[in-house]
Amino acid sequence: MKIKSQIITDKKHIQFLNSQNFDIYVQHPNFGKFNHNLGDEYFCFALLKNSKPIISSLCILIKAKRGHFFYLPYGPVYNDDFKDHLGQFFKGLKQIAKEKNISFIRISPYKEISKQNLQTFKKNNFFKAPMHMIAQNTALLDLKNKDEKAILKAMNKNHRNLIRKGLKNSDLSVKVSTDVKDIKKVSNLLQITAKRHNFTPFSQKYLETEFQSFQDLKAGRIYLCYYQEELIAASITYQFGKTKVYKHGASNMKYKNIPASYLIQWHSILDALKDKLEVYNFWGVAPSQNHKDHPFYGITHFKLGFGAKQIDLIPALDMRINFRYIFNWLIETIRRLKRGF
Repeated sequence: MKIKSQIITDKKHIQFLNSQNFDIYVQHPNFGKFNHNLGDEYFCFALLKNSKPIISSLCILIKAKRGHFFYLPYGPVYNDDFKDHLGQFFKGLKQIAKEKNISFIRISPYKEISKQNLQTFKKNNFFKAPMHMIAQNTALLDLKNKDEKAILKAMNKNHRNLIRKGLKNSDLSVKVSTDVKDIKKVSNLLQITAKRHNFTPFSQKYLETEFQSFQDLKAGRIYLCYYQEELIAASITYQFGKTKVYKHGASNMKYKNIPASYLIQWHSILDALKDKLEVYNFWGVAPSQNHKDHPFYGITHFKLGFGAKQIDLIPALDMRINFRYIFNWLIETIRRLKRGF
């Protein structure tokens, strides 16, 4: 039995993801290409047993002013049968980090939070990062073997009524686009949403670059809800394998009494059913233990109301590589305190 770690081809990583039924788009090499187009680098790294990956991950080399670091979005990916081999995986990745003068390695494993799972990474010299990088509390709607009636029945009565109200409103219409030019419409509406909720939105360039990076896979879709001829709500989704992710959303509170956002989600869910997908991922929600005090409280109620199940994942974890990590820790800690979560 021969075990070794090394950089692998994009194709080999995709084959591994398929074998693990891991289908969240941020582990696809195209997400690495998206980051490359923004100025960073990426590679796929794996621990191989007899030439076959048993642990693998997309790795992004983020070139931040506070210090360059490796980031593994929802990685590494592995079957729990091989968790005892994580040390060998990280030993190999740490060696590459030293060669590239990387300050630290950050991971966001797609594993539910538990003492056992945390201990697995703690014994490999990881500790909690000062800031999160990706949704670590999420909501999943199970679509497997479900139909339209079953989905409606499982959601909150209020959500069901608002969807039906939206469907009856002849002034409301939902259009679906795969044209990157329509990203500008979403971005403009997102600016309005950001002012309302006091957060910094993704730039139009960021949204367009992400969308373009997945066009060869036909993974991205833009949902636009119009009241008469005015755009009042929008969303961007991505799908890979059997999972569809609701990644970005925006709405205009000028029409807060019109259930546009509910109607958009319903159209998106129906499309997922038509595409025979099995999971609808609503992305970020508030932590289960801090629901009412969290800035995401309102959006959490909205997402869970569709019948989704909340999953709390392991928070972002860091492995320090060199002394420069302390500067990053200080800067991100200050940012987290200012932001409030």
